[in-house]
Amino acid sequence: MDTNEILKKLLSEKKANKEKGTIDIIWINGENFKNAKDHKLLFGPITEKLPNFQNNGK
Repeated sequence: MDTNEILKKLLSEKKANKEKGTIDIIWINGENFKNAKDHKLLFGPITEKLPNFQNNGK
């Protein structure tokens, strides 16, 4: 599945009000990042949820 297909799937799941989606993590940049951000498909902030953040992130 390419990035555009993944973003379409995320948007579809969001429109369907799914609480749990099928995509866990993807690498995006440039135009795809802007598209995902514009459609509020990105989750954040996540740093506090990372196990080592408490030890190293502050």
